[in-house]
Amino acid sequence: MSKLDSHILKFFRPLLLFTLFLLSLSCLEKGTEKKKRPSEKQKEETKTTEKVSLPKPADLVKVAFEPNPVEPNKALTIRVKIEKPTDEKLMMSGSLAFLYEKSKKVIVCVPGASSASHTSLPIEESVSGLEGTYFWYKAKDRVELRPSGVDEWSVGCIAPTDESLYFVKVIVKSSSGEEVIENPDWILKVFPEWWEKKESYNTPEEAIRADLKKGVEEDLGVSVKVEKIKERKLLPDDRRDNRYLKLFSVEFILSQDTPVLPKGSHIQYYYVLRESPEGNWKVLGSGSAP
Repeated sequence: MSKLDSHILKFFRPLLLFTLFLLSLSCLEKGTEKKKRPSEKQKEETKTTEKVSLPKPADLVKVAFEPNPVEPNKALTIRVKIEKPTDEKLMMSGSLAFLYEKSKKVIVCVPGASSASHTSLPIEESVSGLEGTYFWYKAKDRVELRPSGVDEWSVGCIAPTDESLYFVKVIVKSSSGEEVIENPDWILKVFPEWWEKKESYNTPEEAIRADLKKGVEEDLGVSVKVEKIKERKLLPDDRRDNRYLKLFSVEFILSQDTPVLPKGSHIQYYYVLRESPEGNWKVLGSGSAP
């Protein structure tokens, strides 16, 4: 090799090495990018998985109460409608097929509707003022709906006697068995006539203190001192949801005699009900006994 060739090689060697280095980086990046990018097969598998995801029965079943809220012992209409899934093939087979059988029965269950905080169960004969309790007691908290349209059922009945938030279940009986469907949005609200006029509070204790203050101090002009507010268990026959209906005993002292209670210490019982599962509280009623 001549001196000239040696000088030329010495000059181009670093450039060649640098070029080879850049080429190796480019190959590495392409390999990494190829790994990151999903293949066409993976894309198809993802699409197939999305198509297979089934709606839940509770998403296809719609429940409505007319009116809602409803007053105790008043006329109530319950409607159930079953909507068709996006893929109508699901109506013929699979886990949703039972919703679309022609011979099925649609039943609505209102747990706790036959409770009665004013009497003891069982009630063998209808009692005035407890018509709703008697109706639901005889029906065992269930009522069967009749076809009223395409994929629609309804029934006219009577609202429960006792005010509360009732979480409803839909039962579909078909040839394949019995399916119980639940949805937290299916709430029957039974409120008294004056409910909307009553002020609500953040806690049951605030509602009780405000009720005592208005009923004694503002209406009667007698000062009242609350000593103790304690939550109690609902009565044994009362099966209403105690997350939203609560019973309290309240110990308080009156500064002087009133037309109803004499001066001194007393115990009063309060029922407090929530407006909605996340709503404020209102005093539902009070008395010397639960």
